[in-house]
Amino acid sequence: MTNNFHPSSFILHPFLLACLMMPATGLHAAPPPSEAELLEILKSNAPVEKKCAACRELKTAGTEKSIPALAALLTDEAISHCARIALESMPYPAADIALRNAAEKATGLAKAGIFDSLGNRRDEDAVPLLAAALKDKDPAVVSAAATALSRITTDDAAKALRAAYREAGGDARRKINEGMLRYADRILHSGRQNAAAPVYRDLLRRGGPRAVQMAALCRVFRISGPGSPQIITDALSWKAPPTASSALRILWSNSGGGIFCGDPQMAQAAAGELPDLPAADLKAIGAGLSRLPVAGQVAVLTAIRLRGDRSLAPLVTGSLKSDNVTVRVAAIRALGILGDAAAVPVLGQWLGGQGPETDAARFGLELLRAAGVDDRIVAAMREEKDATRRALWIAMLQTRRSGASVPALLEEARQGPARDAAVTALAQLASPKDVAALTAIALKTPKGRQRDDVERAVMLVCRQIPDAAMQAQPVIEVLKNAGPADRVALLPMLGRLGGTKALELVEAALQSSEADLNDAGVRALCNWPDASVVERLWRLAQQDQDAGHRTSALRAAVRLVTLPGGVSDAQKLAKLKEAMQMASRAEDRLLIIDRAAAVRCVESLRFVAPYLDDEALAQQACKTVAELAHHRELYDPNKAQFNPALEKVLKIARDPAVLELARRSLGGG
Repeated sequence: MTNNFHPSSFILHPFLLACLMMPATGLHAAPPPSEAELLEILKSNAPVEKKCAACRELKTAGTEKSIPALAALLTDEAISHCARIALESMPYPAADIALRNAAEKATGLAKAGIFDSLGNRRDEDAVPLLAAALKDKDPAVVSAAATALSRITTDDAAKALRAAYREAGGDARRKINEGMLRYADRILHSGRQNAAAPVYRDLLRRGGPRAVQMAALCRVFRISGPGSPQIITDALSWKAPPTASSALRILWSNSGGGIFCGDPQMAQAAAGELPDLPAADLKAIGAGLSRLPVAGQVAVLTAIRLRGDRSLAPLVTGSLKSDNVTVRVAAIRALGILGDAAAVPVLGQWLGGQGPETDAARFGLELLRAAGVDDRIVAAMREEKDATRRALWIAMLQTRRSGASVPALLEEARQGPARDAAVTALAQLASPKDVAALTAIALKTPKGRQRDDVERAVMLVCRQIPDAAMQAQPVIEVLKNAGPADRVALLPMLGRLGGTKALELVEAALQSSEADLNDAGVRALCNWPDASVVERLWRLAQQDQDAGHRTSALRAAVRLVTLPGGVSDAQKLAKLKEAMQMASRAEDRLLIIDRAAAVRCVESLRFVAPYLDDEALAQQACKTVAELAHHRELYDPNKAQFNPALEKVLKIARDPAVLELARRSLGGG
C-alpha cells in the first residue's frame, strides 16, 4: 500500500480547528456515579446487568458503607459473583463478617464462590465455617472449602483438612487431599520447608489421587532431610503383585514404619530423582540395596554411576555377586566409572564370555580412568595364558588408546601367543619412534599374511608424520644400517610409503645387477601409494626382461592410473586400452575392465560393452556397466547408449547384486 502522506499536506480543516478552540468543558465526559447512586441501584428493582455493573464500580469506589448492600446480594446466585468480588477487595474486617454470614445462608455455587473469596482474603476466622463445609453433600462446596483452607495456611486450617479426610469419602476425599497439597505448597514457597515436609509425607501415607501422590513424592525428594531416604527406598520397593491393577496403592506399614509404594510410576519417579540426591541420602539408600527389588537396585546403581562419586564405590561391589543378571550388569557398568586399578581383574573375569555381563565389562574397562589402570591391564595380559583372552586384553589397550602399553605390545608382537592382536594394536598406538622396532619385527617374520600385517602397521605409523615427504624417513633410517638381505626385505615396505627420497632408493635397486635387489625394487614400485610412478611402471611392463615383473608392473599401473586426480578421464581410458593390448592373462583383463568403472565417462561404456560378448570377461563387464549406469549424472544424458548394454546385462548377469543395480538404472531408481 502506497503512503501518500506528506508534511505539507497536514493542514487542519477549518471545522476541526474551530472544534479545538471550543471551551474545554464542552468535551468532558459525564462524571462517574457516586457511591450513593450506586447503592441506590443495588437497592432498586434494576435489571441484573445494571446491578452487576454497579458492583463492578463499587469494587474500586466503594467504602465500608457499601458492605451491607453488597452483603444482601451474596445469596442471590445471579448477582452473588459480582457482589463478592467487590467485597473481596475491600480492606475492612466487616467484609469478612459479611462473607461469613452470607456463607451460612447461601447454597450451591453461590456458597462455593463465597468460600473462594474467604480463601483469597486469608480469613482465619472462617476456618470453623470452612471445616464444617468439608462435610457438605455438594462436591463444589467441598472443593471450594478445601481450596480456601489450603490458602489460609494456618495450623488450624491444616488440622481441619486432616480431620475431615478421615470421615470423607469419594470425591470429597480427593478434594481434601488436593487442598492439603496446595496448603503444603504454599507454606513450602513461603520458606517453611520443615513445616511442609510432614504434610507431604502424610499425603503419601494416606493414599489418594495419583496426581496428588506423585506431586507429594516429588516434593519430598526436593526437600530431602530426615526421613527422605526411607521414603525413596519405599517408593523404589514396588513389586508387581499377581493381581496388579493400574490404580494407585500406597499402604502404611505399621510394622516397618515405612511407605510401601504399589505403583510402578511412583518407583519410576523415585528412580529419576536419585542422581540429584545428596550423597548422604544416596548412601543411606544404598546401604539397603540388596533388599530392594531388581528395578530399585538397578535404579540406585545407575544413579551412583551417573553421580561418578568414587566414595560410593563400596555400594557397587556387593551387587557384582547378585543372582540377577540385570543387577550385575548395572553394577559392572557403575564400577567402570567409580573403580580404580583394582577393578581391572574384577571386570576382567567377564572378558571372553558372552552375554550382557561381557558387554558391560568391556564398557567398564574402556571407561576406567584412575591412575595405573593401563599398567594393570598390561599385567593382566601378561599373566593370561589363554591366547584368546590375552588378545582381548590387548584389544582393550587399543580401545583405551594406551600409548604407555607400546613396549609390552612390541614384546608380544615379537614372540607372544597373541602377536596378531598386538600388531593390530601397534598400528594405532605406536609412534614414528617405534618404527625401528616394528621393522625389526617385520624382518624376523616369515613372508605371508603376518609379514604383510606388520608392514601395514609400519606404513600406518609412518603416516602419522604430518609432512608427507618425510613419512618414509623412519624406514630410510633403518635401511641405512641394514645388511643386503634386510635391504631386500625392507624395500617393498618402503614402497608403501612413497616419496622422492624413497623413489631414489627404489630406482637404485631397479638398476642393480643383483636379482634379489632388483626384484625388491620392482615390488616396491608396485606397492607405490600414488600415481606419480605410473609412467615408470608402464616402461617396466613393456621392457622388463622378467615376465613376472612385467605382469606385476602392468597390474600396478592399472591400479594407480585410475586413482582420482592427476590425468584426465580420456588419458586414463587411453592407458586402460593400452593395458588391454599388453595383457596376456585373463585375470589381468578382468582387472582392467573392473578399473574402468572408476573412469566415469560414456567412453568407458563404449570400451567395456563389447566384452559382454566375451564369455571369459562377460560377468566382470556386466558389473562395470551396471556400476557406470548407477551414476545418474552419467546415465541420464546417455540413456540411448546405456540401455542396450543394460538390457544385455539383465539377460546374462549371474550376480544378483549386479542384476538389481541394472534394474534400478533402467527403472529410473
